[in-house]
Amino acid sequence: INSILLDAIEKRAELIHFKPGKDKVDIFYRFADRVENVFNFHKALLGLIVDRLKVMAELELTDHGHPQAGHASVQYKNQISTFIVSMLPTNFGESLTIQFKGADGTVQSLANLGFETNEQAVKQRVTILLLIWSVTINNML
Repeated sequence: INSILLDAIEKRAELIHFKPGKDKVDIFYRFADRVENVFNFHKALLGLIVDRLKVMAELELTDHGHPQAGHASVQYKNQISTFIVSMLPTNFGESLTIQFKGADGTVQSLANLGFETNEQAVKQRVTILLLIWSVTINNML
């Protein structure tokens, strides 16, 4: 996981996303102007990566069925990079997102990340996501 974090920092990615699939996990870096699929690995390694990030972010190691979020940091070239770790259970394992904080300790704004800042559009998308998440959770039970 350290090599992934350091690679993303060196390439100046704003966000790392681990998207689990049936047999593999794709890793995407988010930059200011694009999303790039950087590589993938066999799904068997996902549990090790999830556990390592949970330890780094001081999250509940045994909880794989609920969303979790925490903070962690890594040192690179005499600078400490702080990031937010978010985990969401999916049908293929836990989906991970690592969002790097700026030098001032704040995360990128929605506009800087390429999202709409229109409040009504954001509320509609959040409502849709919550509905999808609720249906997914109910189907898992």
